[in-house]
Amino acid sequence: MSRWLVAVCAVMLGASCGDCSGEKPAGSEGGPCYGNNTCDDGLACLSALCVKRNPTTDASQLPDAAVADAAQPNDAARSDTAHTADSALPDSSARDVAAATDVATASDTASVGDSATATDGASGIDAAPNYAGRIGSACSDDTECLGGDAFCLYGLCTRSCGAGGTISNCNAASVSNPNGPFGGVYSCFALGAGYISICWPNGTGATCSGDCSASGRADETCIANKCQVAVSGTIARTNMYCHRDSDCAAGESCILFDNLELDNIRVEGICLQRGANRQPAYGSCSIDDQCGSGFCDQSSCVPLCLVDNDCRSGDRCVATGHPSNWYDEYRTQYVGLCSAWPGSGSACSANAACNAGEDCETFETLINNDTQPALAGACRTLGFPSGAAVGAACTADAQCKSGSCLVNPITSLGYCTGPCVGGEADCSGGTSCRLVSVDGRNPATTTDDLRADFCVRTSVGASCFVDVGCVSCSDDGECNPGQGVTCVGAPTGICRDGFGRCADPCRSCTVGGASNGGCPSSTVCTEQQIGSTLTVSYCQDASSSCVRADLPQSLIYADGMCGDVEYPLGGGGPLVQQDLCYYWGRTTGINSQDVFMCGQACEAGVTACPAITTGSGEIATGCRNTYGFGVSVAPGELRAPTQCAPANAYQP
Repeated sequence: MSRWLVAVCAVMLGASCGDCSGEKPAGSEGGPCYGNNTCDDGLACLSALCVKRNPTTDASQLPDAAVADAAQPNDAARSDTAHTADSALPDSSARDVAAATDVATASDTASVGDSATATDGASGIDAAPNYAGRIGSACSDDTECLGGDAFCLYGLCTRSCGAGGTISNCNAASVSNPNGPFGGVYSCFALGAGYISICWPNGTGATCSGDCSASGRADETCIANKCQVAVSGTIARTNMYCHRDSDCAAGESCILFDNLELDNIRVEGICLQRGANRQPAYGSCSIDDQCGSGFCDQSSCVPLCLVDNDCRSGDRCVATGHPSNWYDEYRTQYVGLCSAWPGSGSACSANAACNAGEDCETFETLINNDTQPALAGACRTLGFPSGAAVGAACTADAQCKSGSCLVNPITSLGYCTGPCVGGEADCSGGTSCRLVSVDGRNPATTTDDLRADFCVRTSVGASCFVDVGCVSCSDDGECNPGQGVTCVGAPTGICRDGFGRCADPCRSCTVGGASNGGCPSSTVCTEQQIGSTLTVSYCQDASSSCVRADLPQSLIYADGMCGDVEYPLGGGGPLVQQDLCYYWGRTTGINSQDVFMCGQACEAGVTACPAITTGSGEIATGCRNTYGFGVSVAPGELRAPTQCAPANAYQP
């Protein structure tokens, strides 16, 4: 799939990019969680994303570990680490732990102690202790862990500790496993104000009397007769925060955890010993849970990063966003991931600033103390140097130098596109440099959109891009209060549901109420806790997704994708009459999709409309009423009622 289309596919309803499958199916590994915060069997959910709970347990099934300076992936294939944004976090986040009020009771703790040993009735000799379910023991789900507050996180059992927690000593003989797969000694990991801390591995736990050289980890210190990681002297480490592997001890990797620093939008990681079953950065892998970082891309383990120097030579640290919760409508937190970036990697503001065989491409980063996402440019090797230039006809990405072929599903015609950070000078072959949204952020506004320049066609019949926006309102009557969608911020408000969603609001219901709680047939009314005391009831369908409330859908159009002059970045009308990005209709078949195409405004002096060229002939156009136009428009609203469009285009 073309590089820049990985980002654009999320907002592009009106064009075919060959395979807009960057978003993995709900509930699948690497995909978003179901609406009830669950995933498919064997997977766990945290921050709305599904990962495997338990690591691979059979080391013989792992591929040979790759050295840190392993060969780069095939440059022509152009590894796109962007898809790894969809994979990440396990089920029980710090917030989940902090919000839990049903912690273990004394009887829970006693039951753990009861399993400390097993007795051989025939000989009367104690057998080996049964550590299953204790802190540090291997697990695949919460039910395998002992204690009312226990849960399974990244393949090991843990419990709450410290102030507000249940366990006073994470290494107590009755609750811990001294032979855990990720170490044998544990610290109470202090998560910070507002959170309940958790017990977490802090070293091998090998018995010692002053020297830990035999443990195989030179960075361990003998503390309380156990080899473990010290923060200084003989004080055990209790802070396992990390943003990169270098923040961790030898043999550990930084694996994604949660955003615990509420003054920014960067997600923190947690240091975890890899053990025998997970590979270090750039080690060979076939699935995410074979990597210490939890990310496998192009058969290589992808490490977390803070800056480019945290990655191997030829990689770049790219900020990758995802929602904080399944019900969030846009990316609210970001993690740095090392992404293959072949070429010089020099900062650039135009293709002319790069070496021969490179172009200037944008990537996402965080600025202002990690409080704001932004785009930057860097020189990168062309995807297919022997391919065609921007603007040339194509049917597949590999036919283009840039590695990006944009195909119109209606006309079956495509052309090579690419970035134009340097403006019109970077475009050719009848394309123009236009801003396209690559991270729409909050659907209630366009002012926070991240928009990158790309060479696109703007003529009649060219594909144009749209995204779903929010419906403005002056009172509840303009929304759907009967289904839980009210006007928030009236009289100049936005229609929102109980979660705060506005682009695709969920339909509310009454759990246990008459008529299926107010939900459609074949759906169920369920509750979701979204705060310490607040819950929202919503209709959930068979795929565990929320049912959309009956509310007209608003659309946001990519500014300037068609014809004349684009809209100003801050919003408002065009400087001159803008040609229309109109709704053509929906294609049929398995891969059906909504299609939006460029028209031409029937301005004064337009006496004849141009025909649309297709792969099998031409389609005549004429001045017709069409659907949709502008920065934001509700269904039926006509900002420019007449455009050059074919007779079979959708008309309101």
